[in-house]
Amino acid sequence: MKRKLLRLMHTLGAGHVARFIWRRKLLVLAYHGFLPEEESGDMAPLWGIHVPAKKFESQLAYLRKYYAPVSLETALSCLEGGRPLPDNAVVITMDDGYRSVRDIAFPLLLKYEIPATVFLTTGFLDGEAPLWVDRLACAVVQTDRKELAVNIEGVKLEYDLNGASARQACVRDLKTRLKTLAHDKLEEMLAAVEVDLGGDNGRRAKLPEPLFPLDWDQVREMRQSGLMTFGAHTRTHVILSGCTEEVSGREIRHSRLRLEQELQTPCRYFAYPNGGAADHNEISRRVLAADGFRCAFLTVPGLVTRGDDLLTLRRVSVLNWMDTAAFALQISLVLPALRRQLEQTRPSKGKVPHVAGCA
Repeated sequence: MKRKLLRLMHTLGAGHVARFIWRRKLLVLAYHGFLPEEESGDMAPLWGIHVPAKKFESQLAYLRKYYAPVSLETALSCLEGGRPLPDNAVVITMDDGYRSVRDIAFPLLLKYEIPATVFLTTGFLDGEAPLWVDRLACAVVQTDRKELAVNIEGVKLEYDLNGASARQACVRDLKTRLKTLAHDKLEEMLAAVEVDLGGDNGRRAKLPEPLFPLDWDQVREMRQSGLMTFGAHTRTHVILSGCTEEVSGREIRHSRLRLEQELQTPCRYFAYPNGGAADHNEISRRVLAADGFRCAFLTVPGLVTRGDDLLTLRRVSVLNWMDTAAFALQISLVLPALRRQLEQTRPSKGKVPHVAGCA
């Protein structure tokens, strides 16, 4: 979408009109990581879901001016039959558990007095391994190779790795393809790609600092502020629809138990890794219900209203590239609607798969 068109639409008030129309519904935003400043160049493929600090502060100011930020607990109480939501209610959530949540986002949330809920990939915090999507991106970005050939489920693929844009396209396409695989197969293919590109299976020393995880002391510090709450995001960031019931149960329950062990409070919030419509299934929802979770979130764009299934709540993702105009149009659902319309008018291109960055 051309930036000039988005800025024109913003100037003409498209976001304000849409916000008024949807004012009775709940907006839930999905963030991931944060950056101290804008990043570009060779490392660009790593930062699609990491929002620069200045942009994040601008977004918080926009939310404070035009929306009514509420905690997830307050929003759930309203949805479950309590008092009505305030007009233009918004909940901020953050997935994965990057250290930048504490170092960059948390001080700004305190400044604007806006609550947030962070969904933690517990194995990531425990030092078991980096997130698999970050392992993939680092392997592609840091290799000296100029090309990559892989075979995924019988499909032979060749990627040009000359330049940042080519590597970014490679990362994006491989993420999309690997997310469709069963968990064991995904890990097998990822390890093969890392070895082929000369990597070391994702040792943390290879990760840039913005991709480092929180530690549990930092989580407890944020929780003590009273502004931050925490939920589960599985142990290893698996795509649950590609898992057996045994693996799904283990991933979900382990993350819940680790959170309860570290924070000494019940864990009842969950977010599906990646969070697309195809990334959860009846098995994962059944496990969540049996394990006592109160709600679970997707990254499928949309708003929330009373009567929605609390285990498949929609969220709107915020990405690195979004300036104020794009942010305003994204969270008012104007931009997602434009994307859907664009996809429908280009049938020869095929449907664009749901890829929530590294979600």
